This record gives sequence, structure tokens and C-alpha cells, in this order.
Amino acid sequence: MHHPAPSQSPKRGPVPRRPRARTVHIALVVLALALLAPVWAAAQTFTVVTDQSQASYSVSEKVVGLALPRDAVGVTKLVSGSIVLAADGTVSPGSKLTVDLRGLTSDAARRDRFIQRNTLQTDTYPDAVLVPTALEGLPSPLPTSGTATFKIVGDLTVHGTSKTVTWDATATFSADAVTVKATTDVTFDDFGLRRPVVGPILAVSDPIHLEVDATLRPAAN
Repeated sequence: MHHPAPSQSPKRGPVPRRPRARTVHIALVVLALALLAPVWAAAQTFTVVTDQSQASYSVSEKVVGLALPRDAVGVTKLVSGSIVLAADGTVSPGSKLTVDLRGLTSDAARRDRFIQRNTLQTDTYPDAVLVPTALEGLPSPLPTSGTATFKIVGDLTVHGTSKTVTWDATATFSADAVTVKATTDVTFDDFGLRRPVVGPILAVSDPIHLEVDATLRPAAN
């Protein structure tokens, strides 16, 4: 008697493995986010309190009738901007301070008009902008009391010209604010500025002493 041969299941080849590249990529992204999360969480933005801040210049000028030079001083309270500190205390991109030069006033209106129209040409270049790139010696984390001296290194743009400038700074800390006084010296030639010789002013000499007194408060996260 003829018996039919038992049926045989077709042989299956090895099951191809799914590519792991996408899984590995996702895992790396998750790991990077986990590592960076504490850094982002600790980053802090400090915003200038405009009504508690000011910027000024002083320069030596020789005046008719005076035997010795005197200092001309101009002040503006139109200061704005913010500083962003990373978790390690370094300054982060997005930090910028702006001074509206159209608010500068001194003890002589005639001098002020000349500086606005001829020296700074504020109709075309209304602002001075400081973009900090380093805060050398600033303690991290920031204390909540006391003072500290440090240096601010940044790109200062005035009259359409940018120059890297180092400022000597002193910070005073409190629980809810940081007050910073920063000073530096520049020259008229640094920014292509015309010296304000007008009326009784015979000559103006370098340097131009710049000072910023700013109160900054931490922004709400």
C-alpha cells in the first residue's frame, strides 16, 4: 500500500534583524538631554533695572580762561539689557547691555548738541552696545552678600565701530539683586569719533573714561 509522504513545512530563512541605528540615535539624544538638563536648569538671566542704572563718560577738556583742564561729564539713565550666566558662571550667548546715547546730558547744552550731532552722530548711531564674552574672576555660584572684583571682557560697539574692551568691575551682592560698577578707558580714535571742540572749549584729550553703574535682578524662570 502506498502511503503519501508526510508534508513538510517550507524552510524559513533567518529573520533579518531590524537596524539599530535609529534606536542608538534616540538613546544618545536622551542621554545628552539628561546630561544637559542640570546645566540648563541652573542657567540664570539677570535683567538691568533701568530706573536704578546709569552710564556716563568723562573727558578732560581745556577751556578758555581756565589755567588747568577740567573734566566734562555726561550721564544717561537709558540703560537696558540682560546678562545670562551658565551653570558654571560663564557668560552665555544672548547677553547684551544697551545704552541709549541720545539721553546723554552734561552741564553744557551746547556741548551736548555738538556731541549728539557731530561726535556720536546719534541720529545714525543711537546706541552703544556691550556684548560680554567673559566675566573673569566672578565667583560661581554667586553669593548673596558681600562684594567681589572681576573683569568684564566684551565687544563694545559705538558709532558703528566694534572693539574688544576690558572693564574693571566691582559687584555688590544681595539676596535679590546684584549691583555692578564697571569702568574702562577708550580713545576717540578707537571708534572714529570727532573731538567736541566748540564754544569756549579749546581742546579735548584722551582718554574717554566710561562708567556703567547697573542694578540687575534675576529674571523669573
